[in-house]
Amino acid sequence: MLTAQLKDAAHHVLMADAADWSLTLTPERRNLTVTTGCSEEAMRHAETVLGRSLPRDLASLMSYSNGLVDASAESQVVWPLSRLVTDNLKAWASEDLALPAALLGFGDDGSGDWFCMRSQDPSASILHWSWIDGAARPIAHGLRSFLPRWLDGDLTA
Repeated sequence: MLTAQLKDAAHHVLMADAADWSLTLTPERRNLTVTTGCSEEAMRHAETVLGRSLPRDLASLMSYSNGLVDASAESQVVWPLSRLVTDNLKAWASEDLALPAALLGFGDDGSGDWFCMRSQDPSASILHWSWIDGAARPIAHGLRSFLPRWLDGDLTA
């Protein structure tokens, strides 16, 4: 009984957070393509396959929209959940400049380098990960700060 109540409370928090993304991103002003958000079931399945929980802000964003396309730049700044799972599993298993297991890629800069978060980082810093040298450098503190700044061109990788 208590477990069901906790799951219900967590669901309501996630949905409230998801609703805030429209205000944070203002998709009509930024020419963003927003899709139907992911179900809780789909996210739980993704977490099981990945072997880790999605960071809270990323999960709430995915509840709002299953990925984000910057229509102006024609790039997927946030990947759909299926690509997030597939690309991370491949990158973690790769022998050529493997993505460190502590990082979770969630989108890219349009030139092939990834935006990542540390899976267990409560601060949810955003890192820019380079396929060329395997270096990950911090570029923003948190997804809600990162996305508007990146989309407005106020942040470069």
